[in-house]
Amino acid sequence: MSHSRPPHMYSDDLLKQAVQVALYYGFMPISRIEGGIDKSVRAKRAGRKIHLTKSALDPVNAEHHQALRTYMESGFDTLSKPVLFYHSNLEQGKRITKDDQVFLSLQAVGSKKSIAEALVIKVAIDLLRDMKVGEICIHINTIGDKDSVLRYSKELGAYFRKNINDIPPASQALLRKDPLQCLRYLHKKEHALYDDVPQSMEFLSEASRKHLREILEYLETLDVPYVIDKSLVGTSDYRPETLYEIRSFNDEDYDPTRDVDPHVYARGCRYDDLSKKMFRTHVPGAGIIFEAKKRGTKHKDILNPKRIRQPKVHFIQFGFDAKLKSLMVIEELRKAKIPIFQSLGNDRLTKQLEMAEELRIPYTVIMGQKEVLDDTVIIRNMQSRSQEIVRMKELPEYLKSIKF
Repeated sequence: MSHSRPPHMYSDDLLKQAVQVALYYGFMPISRIEGGIDKSVRAKRAGRKIHLTKSALDPVNAEHHQALRTYMESGFDTLSKPVLFYHSNLEQGKRITKDDQVFLSLQAVGSKKSIAEALVIKVAIDLLRDMKVGEICIHINTIGDKDSVLRYSKELGAYFRKNINDIPPASQALLRKDPLQCLRYLHKKEHALYDDVPQSMEFLSEASRKHLREILEYLETLDVPYVIDKSLVGTSDYRPETLYEIRSFNDEDYDPTRDVDPHVYARGCRYDDLSKKMFRTHVPGAGIIFEAKKRGTKHKDILNPKRIRQPKVHFIQFGFDAKLKSLMVIEELRKAKIPIFQSLGNDRLTKQLEMAEELRIPYTVIMGQKEVLDDTVIIRNMQSRSQEIVRMKELPEYLKSIKF
């Protein structure tokens, strides 16, 4: 099954829509985040030695490399985690011609939790739906943490060596370097051996299995079809833990499991291992990347809006079930054009309330396990400390009625 680029995905259309959706979910332009960091920190980080070069990566994954480099060199790691930002190769100073590809990535860096993947995927889904691209499907796979990868690579290598006489010479050379590269080659060539290769899911550690299970729960809550795609694997040079693609099928009878040629709209992954290769330190993160053809001239103005509407409501959640439901509630508030601030990467109620105090946000919407079961939320006036219970379906209209 071959991949093809999305038709008619142009940078001006993509960026205009993407920035609106990204800002709503709390993803900020890099320049706006840098403004809140001491200049001495950025000066000290500039020119920090990188132990992994872009030459080891394909063009899409090189964007994760650049985003992580920006995160470290700009001092974003000194901020509360996770840090949500969007990034584009249009911001790197390199002249982009009409024949070049424009990349836009959404990054949730500093969190090892499944909500990071869920959040970048959710924003990407909302963006594509706003652009009316049609039916979409998530293809997802994981090779897990370091222990999982070692077990899987060992089993994969044994399988290939057992069938060494049936493997093409080119893939035999790859096998000596990395069984995962051999696997990718056989998939690309649609080789018969690929059909029966061991699946990475069978070798996951309990922690990796739990992480994937949570991501799939988020996808099910978002009501987006998904398939487990064993062809999505990394390499020894760049070994993401979780990999995902958002694809579209141009069939009237839509079936995400059919062997047809899809359009890949966005690619993403969890790249915790990348920071260790680059900086010899552990920085967990997840991102997703769009690719578009260049069209338009005012990209930097689009990426860095002069005015960003300040929300008057802080959405607070605690507990996994509340996180699951939060993404749908936030989507409804976005459709109702009610700006909010959220901190889905934070689990502690007190910490989120303190954040609302620091930002001087007048109202909070609070959802915990009880509220999920009752299909309600708590509205708290942060000044008077008065609270009111509101039915979930009535929340948008209730917030519109508040005199801020």
